[in-house]
Amino acid sequence: MDTKRIGGRLLLWAAFAFLAIFSAGCRSDQYYQDLAVRRARAYLLKHSPELTADQIYFVKYNNPFFLTADVLGKGGLSLEGAMESRQQQICVTWAIPGRDRYYMVFGVSSGRMDTWYPNRLIHRVFTLPNRPLESAVRTARTYAQNALYSRMNTEEFNSVRFTLPYLRLTNFDLAINPEMTLTPEEYEKEARKLASSCQFSLVWKMDPASGESMVFCGTAGPNLAGWKINFAGRMPDAEVEAHTVELLKTPKDSFTDFTPVEPPLPPEEEPMMEEHAPENSDHPAESEEAEKNKEPAAAGASFGETDSEVEEAR
Repeated sequence: MDTKRIGGRLLLWAAFAFLAIFSAGCRSDQYYQDLAVRRARAYLLKHSPELTADQIYFVKYNNPFFLTADVLGKGGLSLEGAMESRQQQICVTWAIPGRDRYYMVFGVSSGRMDTWYPNRLIHRVFTLPNRPLESAVRTARTYAQNALYSRMNTEEFNSVRFTLPYLRLTNFDLAINPEMTLTPEEYEKEARKLASSCQFSLVWKMDPASGESMVFCGTAGPNLAGWKINFAGRMPDAEVEAHTVELLKTPKDSFTDFTPVEPPLPPEEEPMMEEHAPENSDHPAESEEAEKNKEPAAAGASFGETDSEVEEAR
């Protein structure tokens, strides 16, 4: 009898132990997120002595929002498949009233946030990006990867890939028919189209000792919308400066808006051929008299009369 009781108690304890272990291992994502938020809140308040009492209460009693990004982006040029990671950059963020920037507590973890711990506090101002410039930079980087990769060393390629360019309004001679496939009419049409577009160049400075830059020159509308590459390559800095009309953006403010440039004047049409003046144009009085003398004949001719009929009438 005692043996049965002991066995039953052991079975009961085993069941309780199993349930405890199972429930501990099946905590919800919300549990880990709440735990991460508590860590982030304590870290922010510890490193933000500038907050007022009301702002401290706001952080304590209001929920943040999460900003996330992959640790490794998905890109090309990978030798063994895409570079991916389950780890994410996660910023626990508060938009605190009275502060002109977001307070972001940065950390790295999986999406569950079960291993998230605060790493640093970031103060960030978000400005709307310049979408046309963002698109142009992406186009230039793709062109560099596809067409110029073999002409650049690793440091130069990474400079184009990971840093921001100078944006210049330039006046280079553009390539109109590099593939020699256009007819004369198409060539003329393309030349006029390029001449009436704004010319922008994205310029990445290479090693200062070389005195060269990587230049991606193209045409677009006045605000850079629809930018298309015309040519690209390495160029001495002196030549870049010589063909610069205006420096529009530097790497520090590349993606902020800028005032659209004035579009170039449309190319002039070819002048109409002037009519040759009469040989006696130097004597207007005589020419007018000759015209008067011709009037009767012209009048007669206009009614279908012959020269003989005009003479008989006289």
